[in-house]
Amino acid sequence: MQKEDIDKQLESYAKESLKDDKSGHDYLHAKRVLKTSLEIAKAYPQTDLEVLNAACWLHDIGFKRGFVKEHHLVSAKDAEEFLFNSSFPRTKVAKVIIAIEDHVRKVARPIRSDSELIIESKILHDADNLDALGEIGIKRQLAFCKANNIPLFISKEDKFNQSAYGGFKEIITWADGMLTTEGKDLAQSKVQIMKDFMKKLEESK
Repeated sequence: MQKEDIDKQLESYAKESLKDDKSGHDYLHAKRVLKTSLEIAKAYPQTDLEVLNAACWLHDIGFKRGFVKEHHLVSAKDAEEFLFNSSFPRTKVAKVIIAIEDHVRKVARPIRSDSELIIESKILHDADNLDALGEIGIKRQLAFCKANNIPLFISKEDKFNQSAYGGFKEIITWADGMLTTEGKDLAQSKVQIMKDFMKKLEESK
């Protein structure tokens, strides 16, 4: 089967699996992450784009079950099952799984150290975190909080998952953990947008 057919399989699976997601980890999120990943990958010619493409479409596939803890590990298992039952090259499945496992490094203990990461892991990680920042990041955080009955703001001391504001406080720190130069550069303006929104929440009380 040609590469175009594999790409269509992956996109179709992500679109169908995540159609009911209300947490901000939907098909459109995966599509944006793929677009950003491909932009970052231009600076890294050693990137296996077939692996990166699959990892982007499947990195949050575990959310087809609803909100799940350690979604990167659940998604990795679901992705492995799907890929072994698809026309995706079996010799590349392991790298896809590694990239998915590694894309969460802040809200869960990393499986591998930064020095052990493959380039596909670094790119997916940065693209995923970039989609949590800026205007899109604000919309996603608000959608997540609405879906989980989490308030907008309680106080400046709010923690992650305690309020939308607490989530923003945590998310803006992710910019410092970008693993590529391109990710770091792209994050700066997005962080400022989120900080400005946080200021509005503070002033609303």
